[in-house]
Amino acid sequence: MDERLLISLAEAHRLLRHDLNNRLQVILGYLQLNKPEKAQEYLFRTIQSLQRYNILSRIELPLLQAFLAGLMTKLIDNDSVLHIQYGNDMGEWRGHDAQLTRLFMDIFGSLEDSMISNELYCGISFSQQAENGIRVFLQNNAGGPPEAIKAASVCRSKQYEGLSIEFAAEENEGLYLTITRKEGDECGHDNTA
Repeated sequence: MDERLLISLAEAHRLLRHDLNNRLQVILGYLQLNKPEKAQEYLFRTIQSLQRYNILSRIELPLLQAFLAGLMTKLIDNDSVLHIQYGNDMGEWRGHDAQLTRLFMDIFGSLEDSMISNELYCGISFSQQAENGIRVFLQNNAGGPPEAIKAASVCRSKQYEGLSIEFAAEENEGLYLTITRKEGDECGHDNTA
């Protein structure tokens, strides 16, 4: 897993550097064409695009943060398909960083292409308290049966030490996953549907 995360971070860094360089060149071009209002408008859009990464600095789980940075960078041209909400302190989750990251890699590994092509919307809500957990919502943007979402259930057959996962699928709506910490349980896996 660590090697995949390092590769993902390196790729995210390369894509971000390339995107930022392109954006700065567009701004410079507007200035050279004596269009400062266009340059300012494009600069504000660039700032807004980069600000979406600020949420990651608040997630104090380095492995999960690395994975999400890589995923967000792959979605840079279509960032509306991933929305992350964050509570306050995630300190209680630090011991579960590796398992939580593995779970997210399992879920999103098979869904990444659907997100890039705007077929799938994802919302992630991090709550500060373990009993509220982490909620993931996946919805097929095309409507109808969420075929792409079914791939997320790959994690049903796996075990994530210390984590409990509840699935709730609603017909034509999407898939909801609630992830909570399961203290004192070595296997921590719940397959309720």
